[in-house]
Amino acid sequence: MSETTRSLTQDVRSEIARLNKIVQALMNRAERSMTTQGSDFGLFQTTILLEDQVRARTKELELALRENEKMTRALQHAGVRMEKEIQERKRAQEALLQSEERYRTATEAAHDAFVTVDEDYSIVFVNSAVEKMFGYSRAELLGRDLGILMVAGSQDMGMVALKRELSSGKTRYAVEGMRFACLHKGGREVPVELSFGEYHQDGRRFFTGVARDITERVRTESLREGQQRVLELIALNAPLDGILTTLLRCIEAQSRGMLCSVGLLDIEKGALQQIVAPSLPRQYLDALSGFRIGPRAGSCGTSMYRREPVYVSDIQSDPLWSECRAFAEPYGLRACWSVPIISGENEVLGAFAMYYGEVRSPSEEDIRLIELAVRIATIAIERKQDEAHILHMARHDALTGLPNRILLEDRIYQSIAQSKRDRTLMAVLFIDLDKFKPVNDRLGHKAGDAVLREAAQRMRNCLREGDSIARMGGDEFVICLPKLNQCSDVSIVVQKIQSALAQPVQIDAHNVQIGSSIGISMYPHNGDSVEALMQAADEAMYAAKAAGGGGCRFQPVTADTGEQAGNGLHDGITAVR
Repeated sequence: MSETTRSLTQDVRSEIARLNKIVQALMNRAERSMTTQGSDFGLFQTTILLEDQVRARTKELELALRENEKMTRALQHAGVRMEKEIQERKRAQEALLQSEERYRTATEAAHDAFVTVDEDYSIVFVNSAVEKMFGYSRAELLGRDLGILMVAGSQDMGMVALKRELSSGKTRYAVEGMRFACLHKGGREVPVELSFGEYHQDGRRFFTGVARDITERVRTESLREGQQRVLELIALNAPLDGILTTLLRCIEAQSRGMLCSVGLLDIEKGALQQIVAPSLPRQYLDALSGFRIGPRAGSCGTSMYRREPVYVSDIQSDPLWSECRAFAEPYGLRACWSVPIISGENEVLGAFAMYYGEVRSPSEEDIRLIELAVRIATIAIERKQDEAHILHMARHDALTGLPNRILLEDRIYQSIAQSKRDRTLMAVLFIDLDKFKPVNDRLGHKAGDAVLREAAQRMRNCLREGDSIARMGGDEFVICLPKLNQCSDVSIVVQKIQSALAQPVQIDAHNVQIGSSIGISMYPHNGDSVEALMQAADEAMYAAKAAGGGGCRFQPVTADTGEQAGNGLHDGITAVR
């Protein structure tokens, strides 16, 4: 009850008491008057009338008092409700303030960027992670359009997609598949995954977005996909330069401004024999081709020479580039990090390198990326070397290192095609070593193998560039002589071979004497197929052997080669004799 209400009630009660006292006094007086002589009846009547008035007034006052008490109770109840409502509002306001404080604390501590926009997509709130992720301060973003954070050229498309999502009625977070390429203040792209939620305040709609930087996820996905493509190419036996090019482009995509290369080492020469680098200038690669490795041979040459990583942060000042700095200067190459590619047999195969156009040192992530590239490059190069070795073994004689029958037949086939195209002659020589069996029987197979290797090398030294020699097995060899102008050209090679094989072979303390029987077939005189020419030369060799050995025989001209071809062959036979 309020002080005003309490005071009013007391006043009413006092007035009623005062009136009651007055009435009581009048009644007492009238009563005394009536009991005394000469009483005043008028006074009695006045007293009665006044009593009625007092009673009526008292009733009014009592009624007013009851109404006042009822009103007081109502006011008391209303006051209690109002007080309760005020307390509830205070608690709600305190809870809201606490919630806002928790929200601010949570958003400030979060690694994700929080951005709130109004219905016009104007930015009204950002947390501190926004500055770290996009490079803008709060002052630079508040009041700006959300498009400031989107990549130029994709803003319209991105905003359309965003508005479509926000107008779809979704209010939950983590909108599926919401990926954007956002823009850092420095100009680089930042791939993010967006989640949005809607809320209302003072009759207006607001949208709070959470942007998660997925740069590492995108990089990992890209790297994994690229690695898978490279491994598929290796499995499909693709050319090595194609495999390495795919690998280098995959690595280059991981960092802006990165240029990569793989240099293959010629072990015998100690120099670069091939460089695969899809993004480096051709002139720079040409300058490095054939460059010898050494202690001051740039990053790649030095890493192969040392057999360890070499990280050069500034090409202009590093002494390791003193011998090849001039190659890099015209193309703005400032940093180069290189790691040697070493096989499982501990053989240096080449080197992987990363270039940048700025002074730069490698980070831990850069080093991990280089190590991955080197592992994959090693697999690709070793696989190709293994394939080449297997192919070489399949096409070459293990004892002499000469091509075998499979490779020889392929070369004869190609020589026939070339002779047809160029209208030239070609010859096939079938050679059997004389007096070889006694060497095996007398000195053993080891000595026989040494004789075969020596004979193979001597015959190889008698040939021109482009000629082919193969071991057929045992002591038999076949030679293919393409690009002949006349049959007599064969005589020059035959005479060299016979002279070379006639020289003694020194086997330990023994001088071994051998010779040769040679059969010759000519294209087109004796046929135009590999089989025909091989058979004709074989038959001619046996004819030479039957004549006592140590000689040479041309296969006679077949019936359909014509008189002119026969005359040319006769000239060749005469020249050999």
